[in-house]
Amino acid sequence: MLKQIEYKIYTEDTNAANRSLIIKTVSKHFKAFTVDTGSIGHWQGQQENSLQITIITEPGRKQRHLIERIAETIRDINRQECVMLTATKIRGKLI
Repeated sequence: MLKQIEYKIYTEDTNAANRSLIIKTVSKHFKAFTVDTGSIGHWQGQQENSLQITIITEPGRKQRHLIERIAETIRDINRQECVMLTATKIRGKLI
């Protein structure tokens, strides 16, 4: 099994047009990722539709900076104050 990092970006699912733009943005850099919709999130006491993007990639500073730039772009697309970015060390392989 390979050492990898699972990045998750949590943002508001504002509308279909922004969701499509977010997917297009991520797909410019990664050929495989997951987009989860249909969750409910809460930010500063307000309920919102939630969108989570999961990207699994090799560890490294270059990849982390790329993911951070993607998260910043998503924040700007949705005109948000911030988005949540998590990183978890995992081991995985394709079967």
